Amino acid sequence: MDKKTMLALADANAIKKVFITASGSQLYIRVTTPTGEHNIETNSGQLKTWSTLDACAKWLHKLGIGKIQVDIAKWHPYQKGMSFSLS
Repeated sequence: MDKKTMLALADANAIKKVFITASGSQLYIRVTTPTGEHNIETNSGQLKTWSTLDACAKWLHKLGIGKIQVDIAKWHPYQKGMSFSLS
């Protein structure tokens, strides 16, 4: 799901839950909608990631999302960057 789709779903009140999830040193966003869970992707279809929790939260706030859940159990903020994929 890209930013444009997420905005449309937010405007339609179709977003049920928003999660910021950590893996290694990166954070990514998962969104629950009536059709299931989706990860936020870049325009090129890659998983969109953030390096800091505040940057991720600011991105969501700009889209009008005010309530999120954060899972940082697997967060290692000082871990060196690695290629990242959910597949």
